[in-house]
Amino acid sequence: MKSVFILFGLLASSCAFPSEEIDIISRLTPRHIEVPLPEKYRNDQPALRIINGRDAEPGTLRYQAGLVMDNRNICGGSLIRHNYVLTAAHCAENVDEFQVILGSHTITDKLVTHQVIVSKLYYIHPAWNITTRTNDVAIIKIDSVADNPSVEIIPLAPGNASDFANAYATLSGWGRFNRESIDFASYLQVVELQIMTNKECSNDFPGFIQSQHICTRGNYSGHSAGPCNGDSGGPLVVNGLQVGIVSFGSPGCGAGMSSAYSRVSSFAEYIESIAGRE
Repeated sequence: MKSVFILFGLLASSCAFPSEEIDIISRLTPRHIEVPLPEKYRNDQPALRIINGRDAEPGTLRYQAGLVMDNRNICGGSLIRHNYVLTAAHCAENVDEFQVILGSHTITDKLVTHQVIVSKLYYIHPAWNITTRTNDVAIIKIDSVADNPSVEIIPLAPGNASDFANAYATLSGWGRFNRESIDFASYLQVVELQIMTNKECSNDFPGFIQSQHICTRGNYSGHSAGPCNGDSGGPLVVNGLQVGIVSFGSPGCGAGMSSAYSRVSSFAEYIESIAGRE
């Protein structure tokens, strides 16, 4: 990214409180944005998502954050500094308060490693545009430093990174298994995906895909795979580097459809201008 953007956010105090069971999970709804399906896909049926994922092993994916917004909505995120969490802009719009859940593979149970930090301070990319699905990036500041053994920082793809086309990536989140489900995953789900070229992705999302996006194929090893409602803002990781932030997909988490993410390397300067302050 060629310029440093003006920052803005909601400024207020943040605080940490002891690990507690999140008993509101059944009342949460996801924040999820979609684009219209091309005609050739409109008869496809929704399928399970994170499709063909599996429970993450406890103690792995320690960078994963669960975000509960105003006790109503749920998204994913990633710890990029001890006091900054990266997520999607559409997860942060009009939010008064985040509960940032760290150090746990479950967001429903009380665990010794479970750390919950409340924050009202966040930054939405000033050029975020829900119509074009561009600049879908936000950063949450947490005043209480996340420094327990079950938490770790995820390195970010630098601004000069490759496009990662055809690389294999890991996606994780607590999103719904399908659009009709009222339940989120009790345990952190993880799945392997293959990154596709932006040209290929444009066939699924004509008019939406730009260089600042990165996409994954909707199938892996012969099975449908990808994010769904509740996975927004979560990390897409290649060889230990976060390369994407879950942004948008097809209506109903369509089977076999590709998924789009904000390309982390395109926002390296913006992220550093905020998270690199301390």
